[in-house]
Amino acid sequence: MLRTSVAFGILTAALLTVVSWFNAEERSRINDSHEHALLAAREVSDLLGLTSEYILNNEARALRQWRSRHAMLVTLLEKDAAIAVPTSVLSEAKSLEDIFQRLVDTGAGRSDLQDRQRALLVDQLQIKSQILTDMIDNWSAEATKAYRKAEYRSSLLAVVTPVLVLMILLLLAFLLFRRVLNPMERLHQEVMAASGGNLTGFSATSANDELGELSRAFDKMAVKMVSELRQEIAVRETLELHLKRTNADLEQFAYVASHDLRQPLRMVNNYLQVIEKQLETQLSDDLKSYFNFAVDGARRMDRLIVDLLEYSRTGRSAETEPVQLGKAVAQALLILTEAIREAKAKVSVAEQLPMVSGNETELVRLFQNLIGNAIKYRSPDQSPRIEVGWRKQADEYLLWIKDNGMGILPEQHEKAFMIFQRLVARDSHEGSGIGLAICKKIVEHHGGRIWIDSGPGPGCTFLMTFPVPPMTQAIA
Repeated sequence: MLRTSVAFGILTAALLTVVSWFNAEERSRINDSHEHALLAAREVSDLLGLTSEYILNNEARALRQWRSRHAMLVTLLEKDAAIAVPTSVLSEAKSLEDIFQRLVDTGAGRSDLQDRQRALLVDQLQIKSQILTDMIDNWSAEATKAYRKAEYRSSLLAVVTPVLVLMILLLLAFLLFRRVLNPMERLHQEVMAASGGNLTGFSATSANDELGELSRAFDKMAVKMVSELRQEIAVRETLELHLKRTNADLEQFAYVASHDLRQPLRMVNNYLQVIEKQLETQLSDDLKSYFNFAVDGARRMDRLIVDLLEYSRTGRSAETEPVQLGKAVAQALLILTEAIREAKAKVSVAEQLPMVSGNETELVRLFQNLIGNAIKYRSPDQSPRIEVGWRKQADEYLLWIKDNGMGILPEQHEKAFMIFQRLVARDSHEGSGIGLAICKKIVEHHGGRIWIDSGPGPGCTFLMTFPVPPMTQAIA
């Protein structure tokens, strides 16, 4: 329907254009014909004047002029085939030359016979000229009448053409809105809804045009996407359930294994100490060293088991509450009071640390580990300076803990967060290599991420993000 209407509009416009062009050409031709008639009438009048001059003066000049003007008259009537000159007008114009030639042939004598012949020829010439003039006037009148008809047609076309064009445009606009814009708007809304995740709102149109084909193609695509998405969701839910069960089993295994391993390990440690006391006087220095190595190894293993137990417990609580990070940092600093005093550390904390949604105990442990590491791995030639800062960016809070300590090489940034990974020698600093792994697990459990920013030189910065709580976003 739309293509038919468009084709009809184009044909109508082309037809109106052709008609207007032909009418303009007709007006131009008729106008030229009218001008030729006026020129021909003027030439006939000049011929009559030259005839009288020739009869009175019998001059050769008047004769040449008459013949020249007559030739011009005939040429004027014959020169343009497009001008519709009546055949009778051309014949009458040519017959003037015969009469005038007979008038010339009578000679210049003054006899009565010659005078009567001249008078008769002059009368014939005047009658012919008058007839020719009347014929030219009729020709001019017909041309004027035809020109007025052409003007009327032009005026009519000037009125009808805009009306028809307007009607065609209105029809095309109506069809365009009904068959194109309205379905396109619905299709646009459905595509926007699909981009937002709603893939069930497609409704294919029954039209048989290109737009209908496009709509049906989108509908098929939506159905296929919905089917594939549902399959993917089902597979993902199965995998997530399996992963949750696996993680729960692993955490339970770590907890049970850690708890059960500590008991025999404590027995080994206690019996080693009893044996050492009973045989103290009998042991050589080498045996005492061996006993010390064994006891120290048992203690370090116990420490590893405790840390592993702590790691397995981290993130197991699903309950969250509003936590003021300033309060969590203050509690961490209170726990580290003795370490801060011994190291003569200076800790600056930004004011009005934000509130997040999470577990307060885990967040205290997070800041305790990070600030404690900054104190433990301090530079030997200067006192520790630690800065706790923050800022809001988009829909998350960015926090950082910056120190002037030993620093961490860029190639060790990822390794630092791995469990049981130590970046320094065991004999220089105590530790199990699990502290930063716990920090990473706490931050990720709170929906954020943690990373290190440092270069080859001293000092490093631990950065972490926390989502802005929904209630805080609504207030902002």
